[in-house]
Amino acid sequence: MSDRFDVGERLRAARPTIHGEPPLFEVVFARIAAADSGGGAAGRPRRRRVALLVALGALALAAAAWGAASVLSGSVVAPDAVAATPTLGWGLPVPSSRSVLPLRATDPAGGPPWAMRLIRTTRGLGCVQVGRLVNGELGALAIDRYAFHGDGLLHPFLAADSIDQTCVPLDANGRVFTPRGAQIVTADGLPLVGNVGPDERVHCDLPGSHDWAVRCPQSVLRDVEVGFLGPDAVRISVREPGRAFTIAPYGRDGAYLLVLPAPPDANTGSYGALGWSAPGTPVLTVTFRDGSTCRIPSASGHDACVAKGLVAVRIPAPTTAQIRARVHARYLRRLGGAPPPLVSLGSGYQTPPGFTQTRSALVMPPGPALVITFTARVASPDLFSDYNVELRRAVVPGCFGGSIVLGRGTGTIRPGQTVRLPIRLQPACHGVYTGRVYYASTPETFNQGVPDLTYPMLPPFWPHLHVVTVAHFRVTVP
Repeated sequence: MSDRFDVGERLRAARPTIHGEPPLFEVVFARIAAADSGGGAAGRPRRRRVALLVALGALALAAAAWGAASVLSGSVVAPDAVAATPTLGWGLPVPSSRSVLPLRATDPAGGPPWAMRLIRTTRGLGCVQVGRLVNGELGALAIDRYAFHGDGLLHPFLAADSIDQTCVPLDANGRVFTPRGAQIVTADGLPLVGNVGPDERVHCDLPGSHDWAVRCPQSVLRDVEVGFLGPDAVRISVREPGRAFTIAPYGRDGAYLLVLPAPPDANTGSYGALGWSAPGTPVLTVTFRDGSTCRIPSASGHDACVAKGLVAVRIPAPTTAQIRARVHARYLRRLGGAPPPLVSLGSGYQTPPGFTQTRSALVMPPGPALVITFTARVASPDLFSDYNVELRRAVVPGCFGGSIVLGRGTGTIRPGQTVRLPIRLQPACHGVYTGRVYYASTPETFNQGVPDLTYPMLPPFWPHLHVVTVAHFRVTVP
């Protein structure tokens, strides 16, 4: 019998397949051993070793081909909200940041691996995206009926799917620090994408959620540990019930990705939703280059992880002389169209008339408004600086009284640009309105968190602000 024929017989005995999950190596060993004992020729140990190596090589190729051959791509996962331009909101993805990192994590049940990437935005944020990887595409693998009707396809993630309130500021070198603990999610990976609409979410209740009246089965749950620890992280010790092991953070960003079976009974209670760890979830101890350590999740404020090796972006605050400008305030009896992107806080404030949804835009019924205009002398380049309005009026029954702060979220403003801030008023709330336009900025972007776009740059909700007044105004509403 020739070597070639002998190898073929042994491969057929091992029966590697690419039509389902590849068999375990132990199974292949057993099948080859059984084939040898039944009809292998004696006196040829070297040929058997060669055949075994070839068989294992073929199995490895089969395992690698499994994801490509068995999984097709379905519809993309569309983001629920996307900035209209690179200069608004959290911004748009920077194309050069869409590459998947070489880091891989195997799934406890096999199949395509998990992978991750760091999406950087045009507004200075870094957003972590994790999913299953097939043919170089990151996405949700619909392997159960709770996502995309269990069609078995990979639904690719768009870069914009990752842009939401979980993004963090980039440091001066474009790195992030986001030490995340256990996240209990379904094996498809879809819950790790935050910026998707209700129709494309997992249709079972994860720990801490109560939306679908059916709990996600324990068997489809995974514990995903993912994050970035910066260039000074050198070692991560992982301890879970029954075992302990060590991994090395990947690259200069200090990336890590672990996918483990969810701990027993993880599909009950509120684990994961409020930052609580389910009993049995791993504890990660991070060691930095200087010998210091921290813990994920932290047991107290003393062992919480803080960034090492990252460089903050310093933002000098403008002086009053640099920021001062002439402000024009006028009253309009009827202002309609798109709703002004303003939020309001104040004592006794009543919500103005609501807006309605058309096919193309949100519109508000025409109503009274103030329009504040001025020429900006200082740039507002990113999420960490903004022009806002503080409005005051006497207390009137049925109207707001005292002080009210309106955060505009102006987006990127260039020096010399005309800024227009429309402010909707409550009907029949007449009298004298006074106020000021102010410029708010953070002293540094890193380690400050991300401004909530619902309350952008408002002093009560965003500490450590530099606030400089542009000008005061006064207007009478007849």
